[in-house]
Amino acid sequence: MTSLRWWQILASLLTSSALVSSAGAALTVDDAVRLALTQNPQIVSSKAAILDARSGAYSAYSGVLPRISGSVTRYLSATDNQAGGRNVGGTLTQPFTSDFEIHGTNPTLTGSWNLLDLSAWAGVISARRSQSAARHSMQSSRNEVAFATRRQFYEVVKAVRLSLVADSALRLSRDDERRVRALFEVGSVSRNDLLRAQVRTAQSELDSLTRRQSIVGQRILLADQLGIAEERLDEVDTSLVVARRTDELETLVQEAGRARPDLRSAETELAAARANVTSARLDYLPYVNGSASMTFNPTSRSTSTVDPPGAPAIPPGVSSSESESDRETSASIAVSMDLFNGFATQARNASAKARLMRAQESRDQLQRGLRGEVRRSLLAYEAAVAGEQVARRALEAARESLKLAREKYNVGSATILDLIDAQVSHERASADVVSALAAIRVADADLDRVRGRAE
Repeated sequence: MTSLRWWQILASLLTSSALVSSAGAALTVDDAVRLALTQNPQIVSSKAAILDARSGAYSAYSGVLPRISGSVTRYLSATDNQAGGRNVGGTLTQPFTSDFEIHGTNPTLTGSWNLLDLSAWAGVISARRSQSAARHSMQSSRNEVAFATRRQFYEVVKAVRLSLVADSALRLSRDDERRVRALFEVGSVSRNDLLRAQVRTAQSELDSLTRRQSIVGQRILLADQLGIAEERLDEVDTSLVVARRTDELETLVQEAGRARPDLRSAETELAAARANVTSARLDYLPYVNGSASMTFNPTSRSTSTVDPPGAPAIPPGVSSSESESDRETSASIAVSMDLFNGFATQARNASAKARLMRAQESRDQLQRGLRGEVRRSLLAYEAAVAGEQVARRALEAARESLKLAREKYNVGSATILDLIDAQVSHERASADVVSALAAIRVADADLDRVRGRAE
């Protein structure tokens, strides 16, 4: 076998191993966010809202742009056995019967245009601003989905890490129970001590089972957030790396005021509502519209058959006529004003004012609560950081206490129950550290959300 062949086999093996490792890679929080931003139901609804806003813009443009339509008309008119006389030379002839047939083809191009409609132009401005508000709302939904996904992802991570702590505690409980049982059999401890060890083992088994069930429940919630089935959800990356950040309240408030898409959406929606009110008020004014039509090469042919019994002045027979034109053109311009349309204008004005009131209140509510929301998120982050520091100090104390209890137990100055209590405290402190780290990651994601950078 040549060296080239060996290199080809080695490259194939490396490629296969890389594919396997990538296929089995754990789901990171960024991967989860990217998946949620494509399949989350809230994102789908936001995309539908953008389409609705685009439809409204198209409808508004239809009120100010010209309308052009084309048609080809083929017509036929036939009259059979028409009876009556004719005035010939001042004398009415005797009644006679006749047949008529007229047919032709008219290709026509028709156009109309609202030349001056201030209400329609204001409606266009309102629709364009509504479309912009829908885009900002879409970005706000993306930020909310990203934050909710990160929060749920870390709930899964916390559940997995706490389950590992519970499994470790269960192993310690079983080991301690075996040791207490052995001491009880040789008479070194009382039966009450053995019962306490058994109760602790049972409690640890219950805690371990509860933690495993919590993993399943949190995974289902994460899968719902991602818009997939739980069976398709990969194992999550359970690392909890925390990077400290220092943010000033005033800086965060200013950044949030500039970058928050929900606030920008509210501002744009308020502007759209004001333009809509203007459009509704302009409905009371007259408007100018024009129309025109052009028929190309119209043709007309007619045939008549006359049978005049007893009327010698009109010879019997068949007569026909034919006409053609190069073009027929007509145009008109009109000034119109709705004097009374069944209170439709009043209804539109009332609806526009109601929309303006809601938009104004929504914008004001966001502005009023902006500083408080940013401050609350910043305090939550600082509390999470402080809680993690306290949890780590408690863990260090529990670790030292466990070390001391183990040394005392080895020299006989402490009982097995003292050692068990120290182990329980250490396991609880470990669980508290895990919860504190997850809380920091969630608070960090919330800070990014309130400042408008959740993605």
